[in-house]
Amino acid sequence: ADITNNNSTTVVLGKTYYVSTTGNDANPGTLSSPWRTIKKAMNTASAGDTVLVAAGNYGETLTWSRSGTANAYITIKAQTSTKPVTGAIDITGSYLILDGFSAQNAAYSGIEISGGHHVTVKNCYTKNTGWSGIRADNRAHDIVITYNYIDSPVNTKGSQEALSLEGAGGGIYNFEVSYNTVYSTKKEGIDAKVGCYNGNICYNKVYSQSPDIYIDNYGASSHDIEIFGNYCYGTDDSIRLGYEQTASVMKNIKIYNNIFKSGSWGISENGDNSQSHGEHIYIYNN
Repeated sequence: ADITNNNSTTVVLGKTYYVSTTGNDANPGTLSSPWRTIKKAMNTASAGDTVLVAAGNYGETLTWSRSGTANAYITIKAQTSTKPVTGAIDITGSYLILDGFSAQNAAYSGIEISGGHHVTVKNCYTKNTGWSGIRADNRAHDIVITYNYIDSPVNTKGSQEALSLEGAGGGIYNFEVSYNTVYSTKKEGIDAKVGCYNGNICYNKVYSQSPDIYIDNYGASSHDIEIFGNYCYGTDDSIRLGYEQTASVMKNIKIYNNIFKSGSWGISENGDNSQSHGEHIYIYNN
């Protein structure tokens, strides 16, 4: 299983800008005269640019709609190992890298990739989110979600998992969910659903009181997904395949080299009707 590297072609170098809680958006965004808001950075940085954000509580709810290019991603990252704190971050652009932020107390998702492509979210932390800590939807593709910590979504909005890929309207495809730590006391830990395909869920550490990792085909067929190298230690099933409601086929799923320390089943399957089922499901070396 090849692990996707969405930003391996990033070769064009642009400008470097800076943001600090002591800055001013009228400044030029230099190290000595930084901007004040991350919003200013997201609305200004162009293809190939990098924005370094100093530690601090910015108190911003953010939408990142600008895009880089295939060989010149836009990168917004923490300047130091201390993560800048924000509210919700909604990513709608493409060829983007978000690195090292703490999204807390969001009404819905902490970090959402909505409709963009070639997006990497890494080294981020989410806590107390009304929906998922991190979520991708609206036909997002070629995405990497890696080395993040999703901590205790409160899920007051009800329907979303701690880390959720929802493929409604055309699928989430060409995705990698890797090396994340997911802790959830509400719904599933990691869920790829509603027509997700061509992806890897690998090397994650997951605790949930529902299934730790869940693949379902509610509304559309999920297929060609590999689940490997994960450590699951929740109180329900470690990995569950759900053949839900719609007359569709889940197929070409490989589950291997995972470690389970579960209060229930290691791997399970269930279905809501006789028309939905799985084909070519491979389970080995767990």
